[in-house]
Amino acid sequence: MKNLVKLTCSIAISLAAVLMPTIQAHAQSNGLGVTPKESFTMKAGQQASNVLYLTNLNKTQPLRVHLSLVDFTSQDESGSAKLLQASDQPQTPWSLKPYLTLPDFATVAPNGTKQIPFTIKLPANIGAGTYYSAVEYTATAGENQQQVNVSASTATLLFINVPGKTTELLTMKSFGMFDGKNFKTVFTSQPKFFDYRLQNTGNVAEAPAGSLVVKNMFGHIVAKVDNANPKGQIALIGQTRRFQGCSPKSTAVEDLAKDSNCVPFNVKPGFYTATLAIFYGQNGQPTRQIGATTHFWYLPVSFIIEALIVLALVVYFLSRLYKRGARR
Repeated sequence: MKNLVKLTCSIAISLAAVLMPTIQAHAQSNGLGVTPKESFTMKAGQQASNVLYLTNLNKTQPLRVHLSLVDFTSQDESGSAKLLQASDQPQTPWSLKPYLTLPDFATVAPNGTKQIPFTIKLPANIGAGTYYSAVEYTATAGENQQQVNVSASTATLLFINVPGKTTELLTMKSFGMFDGKNFKTVFTSQPKFFDYRLQNTGNVAEAPAGSLVVKNMFGHIVAKVDNANPKGQIALIGQTRRFQGCSPKSTAVEDLAKDSNCVPFNVKPGFYTATLAIFYGQNGQPTRQIGATTHFWYLPVSFIIEALIVLALVVYFLSRLYKRGARR
């Protein structure tokens, strides 16, 4: 079977990056392991084939797996995918379903892996942009073929990027330093995260890249983050997506996506300005840039207490001087 790799190239902004950070290299649910996401680039009018991999994590029972094509959209701003499973669900404008064929069923031996062939055939008049759908897996096991409880995350998300003239537009909706729950402007402990929200009104799923610079009140750079999208997350078509970056302990590629890699910004008490620069663009089109600026204070409790003591002493001595002057 002709390998699709001959027809594909890396999408310039890494659509193969993780869409749902909670899914690891192989999504697992009740004995079934699947590849969570595949991304390809194909030209209009092309046809190609490849395989998906299903792994039976049960060592004693075979799995009979039903495969179905469903569209998906974003569930919320976190990036979680929402499978559109209703029987009367209208087809999305970016659906891959009309162009993709694969088997309805597959049987996977105990502790085995099965290759599932699929074919993609794009019409010659398909427009440039990103198209995506999901292969959802429902598994049964045992003599009675009782259904295994497979969660919605047990699916492979398929993305096809069609080169050409596309509409690419990301809009910055908000940006600020983040305490893990809310945007804040005053911190009593050194901030660790920054969040920003991008709205995608184009017809291409975008994985933005960028950097953050933090300056003190004198304009000196005190911190810099070179990867503002460390998990390689993407904004789906029509989605407003929340992205999160942090001060990294390690800049190694294998460490960037780990939450444990985030450490507090090493700043001293005072007033700071954080500037975010975001870049995006693919299909050979010019790279676009958007940005935002926010301000925040780092005022630890100990600093506030010391400042109040100093202020109280200043007021005290000024009042003494005033009284002495009034007596003369």
